[in-house]
Formats: sequence, structure tokens, C-alpha cells
Amino acid sequence: MEDAVDATGQTFDGVYTSWGVLAWLPDITAWAATIHDLLRPGGWVYVADTHPYAMAARGATAFFSDHQGDYTSAEATFEHPESWEWNHGIGETVTALIAAGMHLDWLHEHAEVAWPLDPHVVEQPDGMWKVPGSTLRAHTRARR
Repeated sequence: MEDAVDATGQTFDGVYTSWGVLAWLPDITAWAATIHDLLRPGGWVYVADTHPYAMAARGATAFFSDHQGDYTSAEATFEHPESWEWNHGIGETVTALIAAGMHLDWLHEHAEVAWPLDPHVVEQPDGMWKVPGSTLRAHTRARR
């Protein structure tokens, strides 16, 4: 991740971080610094991800799994199924972006998630998933 600037050899007007990305990042501060360095002055980052509460309810900040199957298919099999996921709260994510030199424009939270997170979620007409009555999902936009 930290070599993204060297690998691209350029800066961008915007960076979009999509569903499920933050959970794969062990160091949210390094991610925020990389985002900052990828952006031209005035550039923006848009973060759309599952609300951190969904993982916080599991009770830990890092999760190891060696189970087969994934969110795309419960029947999927992998030669090396071991993986780690990290939970980064909204405060931690926003603080990392600000510490990297970004300016927060807005933060929105919504009810939908991009995959069937648990047995209580119901698929919506747009393909997203939602716990009936829920109001949480976070979207953040910050600029350099």
C-alpha cells in the first residue's frame, strides 16, 4: 500500500475507497498518509464502507479466520484460507485522515451494507442489505 505513489508515478483528483477495503488494512494511519500522497492539492477521497459497529459487535479489533467460504459464496474453498481483518472505528478513520493533512467535508451514516453480513439482514431492491429498522453505514468525504 505504501508504495502506491511510486507504483502509479502520479497524483489524482480523487481516490475512492470501496466496501470492505478498510477491514483488510492493519494500519489505518499508513493508509491515510498514502491517500494524502496520492492526491493533488484540492483532491478528494471518498470512503464507502460498512459501519464499524458491525465488526465491533464481534468484540475485538483484529480477527483471524481460517474458514473456507466467503461473502461471495459459502461453498468457496481456498488452498490457504487464513486471513486477518481489522476493525477501524469512524473516529480512528477520520482522525487518521485529518492527521495526514486532509480536511473533512462531511460524514454520512446509512443503514445498508454491501453483502449479507448476518442472518438478520434483508436484501433490498438495489442489491444492498439491511437490518430492518437499522440506520447505520458510514460514508466519508475528505479533501487534501
